[in-house]
Amino acid sequence: MSVVDTMETLVQPRTPARREILTLEDAAASLKEIQRWTAGMANFNDSLYNILHSGYLVRSFRVESLEAGKIGAGTITTNQLFLGSDNFVLDGVLSQMRIEDDQNPPVVRVEIGAFGSGSDYGIKVRDASGAVVFQSASTTFINGAVITNATISDSKIIGMNGSKLTDGSVADSKIANLSAGKITAGTLIVDGSPAIQVTSSGACVFQSGGDIIMRASAAGDNNFISWRTSGNAERANAMYNATTNIFTLQSSGGAVLSVQSAALLALQGATQARIAAPTITLGLNTTQNMVVTARLASSILLDGHNSRSIGQSGTRLANIWSVLVNGADYCYENGYRMTEANHVWSWMKPEDGWVLMNDFWKPILFIDRAGNATFAGKVSYGHLPDPDVPRREPRGENDATDRKTLN
Repeated sequence: MSVVDTMETLVQPRTPARREILTLEDAAASLKEIQRWTAGMANFNDSLYNILHSGYLVRSFRVESLEAGKIGAGTITTNQLFLGSDNFVLDGVLSQMRIEDDQNPPVVRVEIGAFGSGSDYGIKVRDASGAVVFQSASTTFINGAVITNATISDSKIIGMNGSKLTDGSVADSKIANLSAGKITAGTLIVDGSPAIQVTSSGACVFQSGGDIIMRASAAGDNNFISWRTSGNAERANAMYNATTNIFTLQSSGGAVLSVQSAALLALQGATQARIAAPTITLGLNTTQNMVVTARLASSILLDGHNSRSIGQSGTRLANIWSVLVNGADYCYENGYRMTEANHVWSWMKPEDGWVLMNDFWKPILFIDRAGNATFAGKVSYGHLPDPDVPRREPRGENDATDRKTLN
């Protein structure tokens, strides 16, 4: 007979099944089963008695689902509780939860609960050597950097300046999203960012495109960019005044370029203002107008001979005031033209004479340098009819009268 010493190894004999007895053999077999069951029950009762008097009802028994309601006392009391492996420890005596690694001997890597005498509670994280790399308790630090008397609110560091840093700067630190509202004062140096790169020569490059936005917080605020020497001496600045809505570029010499409301451009404090570029374009298309109020103090030089025009058929100048007009044919709406002799006859020179042509390019009047006139037709003397269109009067340079009826 096998030894039964725990409740989980104790097996109750199975009750004999019902049997229909038709013969003596059936009755003998049934009786034999009843005798076997009676002997098993006697053995079961003896084993149960021994177990109950041994003091150990359950020695090593597995329960599929254990709840407090299935335990009479509702409480498990033990100094240490091991879950899964010896690396995870719940220590009630020390008021701690510890996680150890697999080194030999093992090192406690995470410690949660009471520290020392139990007056200090928190969490500690250690590296493989056992050194504490993070602690959150009465003394809080990360990798030896102690955090005390610090206030962090809405991702802003209050009262942060160089004197509160070991070397007066923040080195090798990356911030995912930095806005001006998160910086109260100081200088921002960006180097090596995927989006913004500062080169060795000091150029700021937007690798994937980007914007620089400066927003005034109040009507009197001025936003500016300052250019300075290595000795911090300002040489120029660009400033926007939110009150006057004026954007100003100013150099240390006093030359100022101001733009107001995207409509007024002014230069002050300089004897000359120059725009130096291979090609200068004013305006974006022919629907825009350029108005020049100042006087022109220089000549207008073209980039090539006989290649540019002033005005066109539908937009002509009303008047041209000039001391001399050089090198031009005079053309009229009816097709008549006044030109030099060499423009009509190839064997002549420009100084040989002046020709009046009709609309068929036929000379009708030639006057030579001596004043002799040759007419293609006859010369008649008589009375000409009076004009029946309004008289043409000299106009001022800025006269805006519509001259379509005259021209």
